[in-house]
Amino acid sequence: KNRARAARYRAKKLQRVPPWADLKAIDEFYENCPSNLTVDHYYPLNGEIVSGLHVVENLQYLSLKDNSSKRNKMPEDFYE
Repeated sequence: KNRARAARYRAKKLQRVPPWADLKAIDEFYENCPSNLTVDHYYPLNGEIVSGLHVVENLQYLSLKDNSSKRNKMPEDFYE
């Protein structure tokens, strides 16, 4: 089940990469993530109303606890 979920997430992420996305910048963002944090999409890729893009401008570093609790919430719902 975990592998299937991870595969679905990767497929959805690929669908959310626009042609103009700077893939090198995205890779660097992931590589520069501090060891105590995780990479999160500010606007979720699977939002109920709006879905964000997989671009560097939509990435942020969050603690694992915050990232897990944020889930697919929009920023205005999570950062209140």
